[in-house]
This record gives sequence, structure tokens and C-alpha cells, in this order.
Amino acid sequence: MFLNVDGIKIYYSTYKDIIPARKSILFIHGFANDSTDWNDSLAYFSTDFNLITIDLPGFGRSSVPFETKFYNEFFLSKIIESLINLLKINKLILI
Repeated sequence: MFLNVDGIKIYYSTYKDIIPARKSILFIHGFANDSTDWNDSLAYFSTDFNLITIDLPGFGRSSVPFETKFYNEFFLSKIIESLINLLKINKLILI
């Protein structure tokens, strides 16, 4: 699935359906990786949490913008806020 943030397509996926009453975990990959890095770990958390993975700008299936403003912590915060609003997340843990 894709989320549009300031014209940039951000790929995200959920592991199973989101259950609003559960806490959610957002898995953020490291440099030069993508959301698939977490695939082996997701099953360990799936019974207690909503699980979400994303591809940061320039990685995986997300857009590759040329402007540097899309590669900083402020834009990452905007992505997280947009996901919270879209998925109606109440409690979020970042990994």
C-alpha cells in the first residue's frame, strides 16, 4: 500500500489487519535497506500488536525524491504522523 506525503509515495505494509484496540509497532529499516528486513521478525509480535513496516524515501518501493528535504528526521516525523492518522493508531511503538 502507498501513502502520499507531500507528493512523495511511501510504501507501507501491515502484517494482518489493524485492530484499533491493540498497540501498534512501526518497524523502520536502517540505511541502504528496506521494509523486508523485518519479515523474519514479524511473526514473533503478531499475536499482541498491529505490525507496520515502511520503506523510507529512496528505498524499497517508495519514491526516490531528488530534494534533500525528504531525507531528514522532520520528514520521517511527517510520514509517521500521516500513518497514525490514516490507520487510526492510538498507541505506537517505534523500532
